[in-house]
Amino acid sequence: NGGLQPYNDSYFPKIYESTVGFFVEGTKYSLPANGLAGKIDIKIKIEDPNGVSTSYGNNAPYIVGYKIWNADKSEIIYSQFPDGIVYRFDLKPIDDDVHNTYVKGEATLSNPVYWLTNGNGADYINQNLRVNNNSLNTELIPEGEYQLEVFAEDALGNHSKKFIPITITRNDVAPPSVPTLLAIINYDNQKSLKVMWKNNTEPDIKGYRLYYSVNTQLSSWALAADESMLTKDIDNLSFNSPIEFITPTNKNIYFFYLTAVDSAGNESERSDIYSRSSKVNNGFRKGLIVDGFDRFGGSGSYQYSTHSFNTSYFISITMTDSIVLSSCANESVTLNKVDLNDYDFVVWFLGDESTTDNTFDSNEQSEIADYLKNGGNLFVSGSEVGWDLDRTHSYSQPADTLFYRHYLKSHFVDDGNSSMNIVQSSDHTYFQNLSMTIGQIYPEDYPDDINPTNGGEVILNYNQQRTNGEKRNAGIAYKGKFGDSQTEGGMIYISFPLETVNNLSQRNLFMQKVFQYFDIASDVNETISKNIPNEFDILQNFPNPFNPSTKINFISGKPSHIKLEIFDLLGQSVAVLADNFYQPGNHEIIWNASGLSSGIYFVRMLSFNQSGSLDFSKTIQLILLK
Repeated sequence: NGGLQPYNDSYFPKIYESTVGFFVEGTKYSLPANGLAGKIDIKIKIEDPNGVSTSYGNNAPYIVGYKIWNADKSEIIYSQFPDGIVYRFDLKPIDDDVHNTYVKGEATLSNPVYWLTNGNGADYINQNLRVNNNSLNTELIPEGEYQLEVFAEDALGNHSKKFIPITITRNDVAPPSVPTLLAIINYDNQKSLKVMWKNNTEPDIKGYRLYYSVNTQLSSWALAADESMLTKDIDNLSFNSPIEFITPTNKNIYFFYLTAVDSAGNESERSDIYSRSSKVNNGFRKGLIVDGFDRFGGSGSYQYSTHSFNTSYFISITMTDSIVLSSCANESVTLNKVDLNDYDFVVWFLGDESTTDNTFDSNEQSEIADYLKNGGNLFVSGSEVGWDLDRTHSYSQPADTLFYRHYLKSHFVDDGNSSMNIVQSSDHTYFQNLSMTIGQIYPEDYPDDINPTNGGEVILNYNQQRTNGEKRNAGIAYKGKFGDSQTEGGMIYISFPLETVNNLSQRNLFMQKVFQYFDIASDVNETISKNIPNEFDILQNFPNPFNPSTKINFISGKPSHIKLEIFDLLGQSVAVLADNFYQPGNHEIIWNASGLSSGIYFVRMLSFNQSGSLDFSKTIQLILLK
């Protein structure tokens, strides 16, 4: 009683019935209170205040539970646990189950939001200290109208309850499972789109919907195609340009996701978000982003079943303007739907994919080995690749170590720890003056420490030393022949997930150096001049920094179509200054940026010959300072 005798607590637990939420089990798919069916999860906010001020309202109650009554509240129809008690906090459950008790992303120390339907009852939780995933199975209750009682009690016996009207139905309100988006492909190096997916197995699937967004904030989604076009009987569809979409547009479209729709009209949650470039001329190099990150939940660092990490690679790579990008899931490579050999370089990201899910299975290893032997350029990002491939464990495959040491040119040293959170460049020629902070987007607790082998060389180090004083290594690079091939290829492997670096400038700078290493030079402050070097140029603007206007001078070496375009730091186009035919000579354009905010911008100059092929590309940096 805190030393006070007697101790009078006149403050009762507070149940916020307006926060109640009903969801299809294990999903974010929300159900209305008057349409509950199947297995459902229930969440609600409950707190135990100990004063009148809101600052005293952040305590959690001692007991939390629920019951289901008939419509007139004269009889209890269903109680999942004895006396309906879900939680009675005599002992604290283990930390690993905190998000089975409290709603991740909503609950905080001052905002207790509970999962009412998890666990096996208070007695079980106190005996085992575990809160298992669970749900309310409405199939056990006849159809009809009911009252959901939510109750809470504090340690001194103050009891509160709220009644919430609900309706249980046998109608189909459950959405399909999330579809697997296999690929988003630009097949003509211009504005085309080919979408591929893996068909759902539910018998009542009607088809799929494809959505697109025009901005890097991944908002304002519009419908590209619906179930009348993406039917259950097909697994791919092609468009010549976004003008053919259900919601047509002339804008450059980059980002896409897929949903599944059943015959009752229920729509699934979205798939992973994938990207593809939108260009207007041929002559650009081709790149592929492969998503090999399937692991989520449990002991993994990332907890959600879908992600948009593809877009972080896409945004950084698009700073290299001579690239046409497509995206795919790793399954599409082994299913022979996407051929790595069609691309000048491949980015393969794995997050913290580990042993159970296989970072690279034997089929993927074979495809990658052939690609490298054919002269391809491969960039791999993932924190558990060495832990999986260069050790013997129950999920090991016969060629794991051979592949890791001869194609990724690495030897696993140690599983690492969460203190290895800063990556810095070694003394390597291409990778100087780099520093990146990792583990910001999702935790990175086990980044591999690796050594080079079979000709590989260290390009990155962690901010931590081994016990013998040597630096821990975070990246290996190699250029040369692979296997028995006489063709030279390139490989860069970093033992941490690049997508966990939140700083865009750090990611962009690293990707620029990757392309320099692969001889696919980045356009940012780099010149790519094809066939006619030094005949074209764009000069540094003056003044720089500027406010709000600046002069931009460029040189046309011969009669050409020239495009000058301004991009912001995220690679989003903000202005087109020129898109015309120019005679040889010096030209000047004044750009007025009065409608934009202060920051770093880039102006890109492209020159195309009479056949429409790219002759020249260069990008310079501008600083708007208001």
